Amino acid sequence: MLSYAQSGVAISKAWGEPAHLLWGDKLHMRIAFNAELLSEPRTGTGRYVYNLLSALGRLDPLVEYDILSTHELVERPETPPSMRWKTAPMPKLTTQRAGLEKLYWEQRTFPRAAHQANADLLHVPYFAPPLRTSGIPSLVTILDVIPQRLPVYRASSTKQFYNQLISRSARRATTIIAISNHGKQDIVDTLGIPADRISVTYLAPDPRLRPASTEAQQDLRHRLRLNGPFILNIGGMDIRKNIAGLI
Repeated sequence: MLSYAQSGVAISKAWGEPAHLLWGDKLHMRIAFNAELLSEPRTGTGRYVYNLLSALGRLDPLVEYDILSTHELVERPETPPSMRWKTAPMPKLTTQRAGLEKLYWEQRTFPRAAHQANADLLHVPYFAPPLRTSGIPSLVTILDVIPQRLPVYRASSTKQFYNQLISRSARRATTIIAISNHGKQDIVDTLGIPADRISVTYLAPDPRLRPASTEAQQDLRHRLRLNGPFILNIGGMDIRKNIAGLI
C-alpha cells in the first residue's frame, strides 16, 4: 500500500520539486479524503475505500485526516483520533437529482471543503478527481478506465460529458494510483497520462477471506450437490464482467 510518506515522494517527483518546497518543514500533513463511496459499502469500490481507511489509520497515525462525505456514514471502519469524520453541506437544489448531486460533490463541495480545512493533499480513492483544487496537490485512484474503453458506458450525452470531465481532471491530478501494471498501461494509453506519474499499488484480500478447510469444502459440495468442477460468480452480471465469454 502507498503510504502518504511514499505518496509525498511521488507527488514531489510529479511536480518536479523536493517535498520540503511543497510542504515546507511541516511534520504533519492534513489530508482531505473523499469518502463518499462508503455510502455504498457493499460495492467493490466501497470495500476498497473501507479497507484503505482502516489500513491507513494504522500505517500513518501521525497524519491528520478530514474524511469527508455528504451524509453521515452508517458503516465505517475503526480509525484513530487523527481521522476526523465530517460532512460537507450540499445545496438543496443538487440533492433532488442523484447525478447532479454526485457531480456537484466531486467538483465543488469536496474540493471547497478541503480548501477551507487548509488541506495539504486531496485523496480521491475513485475515478472522479475535481478539475480545480485551489492549488492543492491531488492523489487519485483509477481502478479502471472501462467507461473510456467501452462505448456502451458512454452512450448518452450526459455520460459522455461526465467521462470527458473526469478524464480531463485526471490529467491534471498530481499523482495517480493504479491497482495493476495492466491498469497503469490502460491509463497511459487511454488518458495520455505519463507513466512516471502513476504508482501501482496492488489490492489485498479482505482479512476474513482465507482458504476453507477440506472438510468445509466437502460439506459445501454435498449441500449444493456439486459433483464436479464449477464456476462461482459473486459479482454482478454487468456487460463489463463478460460472464458469457467466461462460460
